[in-house]
Amino acid sequence: MKGLVKIEVINTKNICTGTVAVLNDKNSFEIVTVQHINKNGNWVVMGDRPDSFEITDAPLCRLVVESSSKTYPLKYNQWSNAIRNNEINSGKEVDFELIPIKFKEGKHVTVCDICTAHFLGSRSQYICKTCCNENVTAKILINKSVKQESLQTITVCKAQELIILAYNLGKTGTSSEKFDNWLKNNTPCQ
Repeated sequence: MKGLVKIEVINTKNICTGTVAVLNDKNSFEIVTVQHINKNGNWVVMGDRPDSFEITDAPLCRLVVESSSKTYPLKYNQWSNAIRNNEINSGKEVDFELIPIKFKEGKHVTVCDICTAHFLGSRSQYICKTCCNENVTAKILINKSVKQESLQTITVCKAQELIILAYNLGKTGTSSEKFDNWLKNNTPCQ
């Protein structure tokens, strides 16, 4: 799938101690963790700076990937890469895949925290299978570079043979372009 990385303001009702957010201050982005509210009613957060600081006017946001059909939250461990690569609000489309929340099978009957349905799952499972599949996060796919072929070793006899042939080509005054082509075709390392 393809989409755009954007910021979405977090509703203040959903912010509490320990909330991880992106601080959007004049198109400069910083990942912060909310610590508490001070007596003035402002959030106190901890980020890359050595001390905690107060937020007065900058909104706390989260990163999302907006596709043509829906908006999905971006996986937290990819936030710093998105900031570093200037992908936020850049207009540049990224490839991504959807990762559902993991569901642990089991025989424990419990109630889903999201939809209040009863379901069978493990004792540590608090979300039903349907909600796990609906509440997905986006993971940006990184283009993998082409894997290089491993270098091959050659025998001493083959190395001596190549050296003698190269010497003879150089002695006859072969051009460097022809020599390079000959070398590429005769070495097993290419």
